[in-house]
Amino acid sequence: MRETVLLAVAYLSVGSVMALGQTKRSLPSEQTHFSAEDEAVKRPTAIPADVMAQLTQDSYVRQAMENGDPPLKQPPASWFSASVVHLGGADEKDLVVMAEGELRGANVVNYWVFRLLPGGAQLVLNGPAHDLMVLKSRWNGLCKIELESATAIKLHTVILRFDGNRYAIFSDKWEDIK
Repeated sequence: MRETVLLAVAYLSVGSVMALGQTKRSLPSEQTHFSAEDEAVKRPTAIPADVMAQLTQDSYVRQAMENGDPPLKQPPASWFSASVVHLGGADEKDLVVMAEGELRGANVVNYWVFRLLPGGAQLVLNGPAHDLMVLKSRWNGLCKIELESATAIKLHTVILRFDGNRYAIFSDKWEDIK
């Protein structure tokens, strides 16, 4: 009899845990890998006005605006997609912006990384790459970032660390693609 009661309690416990697991929803994890293979970021968010103002002043964006027919006074929102990342911790929101539309290259896209600080958005990284990865390891309180690009025969990997103001190159490596 005691074994039957213990077995029934075990079944009920497992059933309760399974039911909790089915009803409890986990939040989707943030996107940490961005690729030129993707048409846009996978977890999009709106781009704040102060970030858009800084993007408008970027020389790469300005050149594309000036080459428009007719030239543009403002870049269209369709030229960008953005996703929230947490470079410094769970309470801090940061933003990875990926070039879209007219700004896309054949094998690379431009990325801009902004810290969303109480005093306004701070551009901390800007550059072209095929892939941008936010790494788990940190330097000066912020996640390291890896940029990758490739040619037909070489892979280029750059690791960036936060220097207190911007992301700076820590390692820059070219290797043969085998």
